[in-house]
Amino acid sequence: MATYTATASLFGAFKEGMGDGVFNFGTDTLKVLLTTSSWTPDGTTEVYVDDNAGANDIADHEVTGNGYARQTVTGTWARTGSTCKLTLTDPTFTASGGSITARYWVLFADAGGADTANPVIAYGLLDNTPADVVTTDGNDLVIDFNDANGLFSY
Repeated sequence: MATYTATASLFGAFKEGMGDGVFNFGTDTLKVLLTTSSWTPDGTTEVYVDDNAGANDIADHEVTGNGYARQTVTGTWARTGSTCKLTLTDPTFTASGGSITARYWVLFADAGGADTANPVIAYGLLDNTPADVVTTDGNDLVIDFNDANGLFSY
């Protein structure tokens, strides 16, 4: 089992959406997906998992096969003193029938329909080198979202 500690980059659209009240971490269904190294993150223009924007859509570079499936995580939004923090349960991806090879993770809110309506929240490298992470058949990839610091805080 490989465990990677997530360092998050927040999408610009997520920051705007926080101010507009788009997200409710108490009720939103949050999911994590994995992408291949062919995806180039663009935190300034990406709004949805599938923006219909062409070659750089996140959905177009999502990992497929070998037991891979998007993972649901539970978010807790809490305030301690003057600091608010989002903590997440750690997703586990299990390779089955072959290896899962991924480079990035992406957190998004699942609106229950098409990826063109699923707003993105954050993304990060699985390996800070950066390099692909290969999870071999029968093994797990766990992303540690760091409960102490949370995914983000302010």
